[in-house]
Amino acid sequence: MIAMESNMQEEHPQGRVPSIVRAVAILEEVASSSHPTNLADLTRQVGLPKSTVYAVSQALVAERFLTRGADGSYRLGPAIAELSAARRQRGATVHSIGISVPNSTNAFFDAEIAAARAEALAIGADFDHRAANQDVEQQNRDIVELADSGVELLIVDPVASHGLEDVLARARARGVTIVSVNGATAGADATIVTDNAQAGALVARHLADRLEGHGRVAIVGGSPVTAITDRIEGFRQALADNPAMSIVTIEPGDNSRQAGRVAARRILETIPGVTGIFAINDPTALGVIDMLDHIAHPPMVVSVDGSPEAAALIASGGPLTATAAQEPQRLASTAVRVGIGLANGTTMPGRTLTLPTRLVTHDDVSTYEPWGAS
Repeated sequence: MIAMESNMQEEHPQGRVPSIVRAVAILEEVASSSHPTNLADLTRQVGLPKSTVYAVSQALVAERFLTRGADGSYRLGPAIAELSAARRQRGATVHSIGISVPNSTNAFFDAEIAAARAEALAIGADFDHRAANQDVEQQNRDIVELADSGVELLIVDPVASHGLEDVLARARARGVTIVSVNGATAGADATIVTDNAQAGALVARHLADRLEGHGRVAIVGGSPVTAITDRIEGFRQALADNPAMSIVTIEPGDNSRQAGRVAARRILETIPGVTGIFAINDPTALGVIDMLDHIAHPPMVVSVDGSPEAAALIASGGPLTATAAQEPQRLASTAVRVGIGLANGTTMPGRTLTLPTRLVTHDDVSTYEPWGAS
């Protein structure tokens, strides 16, 4: 534990700068915690005034050493992984990298594959990838194939958060380092995700603001992975701040455009008076919007991803009014760098790194550069 504030204000004969000591104290406390750390806990643990802890923590967020969740809690940020990965320049210990993604039809996963390939190329490693067609059993087979081919680092964007445990355990027993990306999965050495609860909260607050705090809202869900459940929970919690708004249904989905169409048809035919729809990703939102063309006053739609198609629809002034943007390239590149750090022994296993998201609306879409845009 770092010294108290009174000690930090004294002169440091060894040249230790008080502001740096404070930053290190906060980083050490966040790093040692197994869960996100709130401001009150940080203040108590490091023994500094609350205003000082907040100011230093926010500076660390600005430099991406910490990220701040929708509930105000702090986690380690991507800059930690990037610093750890700097050791790659002294010789890589990983010579073969593979990635398994849920499908080959979503541009989000194409962006992840491209970023992982670029990281492999940068260190001269072989690269391979598989797409599971939204099938957990197929993803199991894909992981076995990649492990059998000799990959030393495996990046897994899971179809579901459970169901891969056995094959991942066998791969780890063979010495394969495994990093889960975009969603958590049991059996990974580390996990890299967007702050999905923050994403859900951002679009919920936007929707509540546009609907002036009144309305009936439907949710179109997706696959059973933490990224989706966290988005929905973040959305629900934020919407609960508006007692005149209610969630009238949560429809099933599989993250696809077709699932969005099916869910929207069911909502429009069976649930009257829906004024807002939260689709868990942009492809699902696009499917929902496909079914709204004939409606004079369609419900507002919000989603998560920040794809080029979603940005274009927001700019056009249609029913899609906001998306919480992710960065699939950064997710995948960070996952590879963390994995290399794990293989080199420079990164602690068991860590979850959470990347921030941002809200894209009609007001600022002109300044937004979507991932995957040509």
